[in-house]
Amino acid sequence: MRFILSNLFRKKSPFDGLKEHSEKVTLGVRKMKQAFLYYIEGDFENFSRVSEEVIKIENEADWIKGNIRNHLPKGIFMPVDRTTFLDCLKELDGILDIAEDIVIWLGLKKITFDDELKKNLKLYIDVTTKMVEELNTLILDIKKLIVSLSPKERKEIKNKLKNFHLEEEITDKMERELLKKLFSDEKDMVEFYHITHTIFLLAHIADKTENTSDYLRVMLAK
Repeated sequence: MRFILSNLFRKKSPFDGLKEHSEKVTLGVRKMKQAFLYYIEGDFENFSRVSEEVIKIENEADWIKGNIRNHLPKGIFMPVDRTTFLDCLKELDGILDIAEDIVIWLGLKKITFDDELKKNLKLYIDVTTKMVEELNTLILDIKKLIVSLSPKERKEIKNKLKNFHLEEEITDKMERELLKKLFSDEKDMVEFYHITHTIFLLAHIADKTENTSDYLRVMLAK
């Protein structure tokens, strides 16, 4: 059985596509963060430039996702459940969809931020995007995760995947604190909604990352 599974990974496989897609998602999230930082610093020219890169990367990721699905017939042998694999791919792709939504949403209105809000937003996006980076590290090693782990290593990886729930709880707490501060400030209602919706979108990236890690954990359990 181990020989059969090793042969599965020797050539192009759905897992190679998943890794390629994860790299593209992570690159898009990095670019989204870069654009976001330009935006809150008032550098709208560079924000627009990097935003276009995010949109381009999202289109490329969609192509990879479609290619994986088109080359995944129902009869293909896989060491994991096919539906779980596709659900994992869908959640992973959703991360980049939201990153694209963020840059498009931000581009609708130019807003200036005070220093305290800038600081808190930078901390929030750091924590959120770090989750995506950690997820990508695990997905890039998915051959080992699915095929070659010893029982001890498998347990360690499962614990790492469980940590995504803790990190998502941290982002939830940060989200509540940011919103609480915004509600206490006297802001123009349009600006208030623009900022709060951005925070909700960032929180959704953490949610999608946690969901993807859950599917990885299910695949690892097979």
